[in-house]
Amino acid sequence: MSDLNTILWKVEKISDIILNVSLLSPSEKDQYDSFKIAKRKNEFLASRILAKKFISDSISCNFSDVEIKNDKDRKPYAVVNKKLLFYISLSHREEYVGVAFRGDMMPYIGIDIELFEKKNKEYLTDFMSSSELDNSDEEIIRIWAMKEAFLKMIGRGLSVSARDIEFNNDDILYKGEAKLLLSLFKICKINYEVINKDNYLVALCYNGG
Repeated sequence: MSDLNTILWKVEKISDIILNVSLLSPSEKDQYDSFKIAKRKNEFLASRILAKKFISDSISCNFSDVEIKNDKDRKPYAVVNKKLLFYISLSHREEYVGVAFRGDMMPYIGIDIELFEKKNKEYLTDFMSSSELDNSDEEIIRIWAMKEAFLKMIGRGLSVSARDIEFNNDDILYKGEAKLLLSLFKICKINYEVINKDNYLVALCYNGG
């Protein structure tokens, strides 16, 4: 676990998590049952168990008191004892799952996990600018992870295009719907943290500071 300006996060291997469906609440179990592919079911189960365990350990409550739900934009949030509510962020990629939330309970937090692998630049043209794609494979993955973390932080799903956030060396340009939402939410400063873990990269995005 790390504490970055009240940002709490944890990433674990799925193989290190006890995947017990009985640890889910009834509504979580309904979501789990809605998935047809075994890999997707395991990712969902692992991310919920990790989140519930991490939250219960962090705020000193019972595991069974924590329930993970989604709002209308599919942004996950935690209900504790059926009344304490705060937003979280979840990510999964191959063998890892991750969770992040803010110690101050503010909603603007995003986490993304990416595997270091060669990306198809032609596919990425819908999501990245030509200048962003004119980078090394490692830097492209770093940019991609930060974009994903930002989109999770802003929490409006596919209504915001990844091209509305552009990374150019140390400069970050917000435009279109991303810029409008930052103004609407009165978000003036955005922080990014990027951490290497084995052959993976973890990106965090949060406001404040």
